[in-house]
Amino acid sequence: MVLYLISYIVNMNIKFNLKFYLSTFFLMLVMNFSSIGVNYSQVLFNKKKVDFKSIRSQENSFTDFIVTNTGEKVEFILRADVSRNVIVKYSTKKIFPDSSAIIRVKYVSTKPTDFNESIKLYFGSTINPIILNIKGQTQYTENGLSASCPDFSNTASAKSNTSDVEVLVIDKNSQKPISNAMVIFYATPWNVEKCRTDRNGLCNPTISIGYHFFEANSDGYLPSVVQQAVKLGYTKVIIELEPKIDEELEVGSTPKDEVLEEEPVQNKEEYVVDETIEVIVPEIISPTNVPIEDIVNGKLSTSTYKPNNIVFLLDVSTSMGMSGRMGILKSAMIELVKVMRDVDLLSVVTYSSKAEILLTALPGNNQEKISEVIFELEAGGLTAGGKGLDLAYQIAEDNFIKNGNNHVYIATDGAFNVGGKASSMLKKISSKSEKGVNLSVVGVKSPYQIEKELKKMSVRGGGVFTKVDESEDSKSSVLNLIKLHSYMR
Repeated sequence: MVLYLISYIVNMNIKFNLKFYLSTFFLMLVMNFSSIGVNYSQVLFNKKKVDFKSIRSQENSFTDFIVTNTGEKVEFILRADVSRNVIVKYSTKKIFPDSSAIIRVKYVSTKPTDFNESIKLYFGSTINPIILNIKGQTQYTENGLSASCPDFSNTASAKSNTSDVEVLVIDKNSQKPISNAMVIFYATPWNVEKCRTDRNGLCNPTISIGYHFFEANSDGYLPSVVQQAVKLGYTKVIIELEPKIDEELEVGSTPKDEVLEEEPVQNKEEYVVDETIEVIVPEIISPTNVPIEDIVNGKLSTSTYKPNNIVFLLDVSTSMGMSGRMGILKSAMIELVKVMRDVDLLSVVTYSSKAEILLTALPGNNQEKISEVIFELEAGGLTAGGKGLDLAYQIAEDNFIKNGNNHVYIATDGAFNVGGKASSMLKKISSKSEKGVNLSVVGVKSPYQIEKELKKMSVRGGGVFTKVDESEDSKSSVLNLIKLHSYMR
């Protein structure tokens, strides 16, 4: 009896210790995964929301989300939490660096209905789920018990994540096709493809479904960028290229295109600088005069460049949606995002009829969130630049980095409507620069008549004015501005 009691007590002690050690182990494991999720998320989706509109057949009852591993380690898809009406399949659950996987999502309904479903996806690099959304109206019904999602091994369904695209490149003025034009297209800046147009101005790539940038270049023309959704089956993309003009317009003349793009200003004073203000224009270093041995493992070198506190003040008024301006701006910002570090802070403020904060001091390694905000930029409205500038300066000051590059970068195509006296705004810009928050202006296909005023803003702000007329220029110019201002001299 005594031996039995001793044995019982020993066993209870072992069980108690085992439970204690196991619980401690799992707690440490959860804490470890939690820290990974906060700091090392490395997946980027081509889209996160899909509106099916109306589902009428098996062929359009599912959609494919493409996820790319932008990190340096292998990524794993752990699971998806969905309702009983949603089926999820994966092309693979193991995603190598710079590789992608397809997540196929199908909605199943036994009766016609409206639906709005969330899919919570869990990855190895984050403890918090990434949420996808599908919605629409289904008129196609299936037996819930026998319904299935098309398999990737099936040839027809394997191609369902791609679409045949016809890209037509034409002269903007004559509307005639342009042969041998280079077309670059991509959904994310990490997956770029190319094709050339034939004598009819056409090229016919097969590319993944979702939103893509299409950029066309040809000798004698200004490049143009458009953003368009590639849909299941067939999509046509038309890109108009504007001929280059070798000689500058005479002073006082106004290009016809620019007249059409001017926006009405209601009860606000347009930015016209008092000519009695003396403006001393210092020698400005060109953004191209920057060391090029400065990218380490795809990021800005920490030994070459100071930490950046960057606030982008973006013009999203109606005219920015014309002549490929918005596409050029997005392309330039995505190029910058690729090299930003965790020590860099990025904020985004937009202005049109109103000013709006889209991002506040987000570390540069949050590529997915930053890219998502950039991709979703849309143009429309008037030009309330003054309110946007106040917000931009406030964010820059709130997140000031000592001995860093604290800078507001305005990207606009024209007049800056300040909603008050221009002279007061210039004094404010000078005052902020003296306190360590500088300002530069990027003119996106801006008319030359306006450039004089934009340059004055840059000079008062201790920064640089640079004009962007071509997409390739924009990619390098904006990035080089950041390099110029953060370079450790």
